[in-house]
Amino acid sequence: MNTKQVPILITLLGALVACVLTVLQGVEFSVFFFRFLIAVLVFGVIGTAVKILLDVEFNPKPEEVMEGEEGEGELLEGEEGALEGEAGDSELGEDEQGNSEKEDE
Repeated sequence: MNTKQVPILITLLGALVACVLTVLQGVEFSVFFFRFLIAVLVFGVIGTAVKILLDVEFNPKPEEVMEGEEGEGELLEGEEGALEGEAGDSELGEDEQGNSEKEDE
């Protein structure tokens, strides 16, 4: 979901409502400007919080997508090394502690 524009839209909508209400009340410019500034800051924070909430709740996590699609049948790096090490142990004749046993020829 593309949430890039959510904070801007919420801020503009809140500022528009604050602006219209302030003009209808017929207040001085300094009061109008102060109310408009407060509205922009408050609705900017609310819009950012909504964007973060939407990003967290509605975007799938990358681990879930990769695990379900690509994770089946693949070996992890540690497993691959362990399998190669096991095959190497039997060929070299190492005992359980990893010490090499050399046969006299």
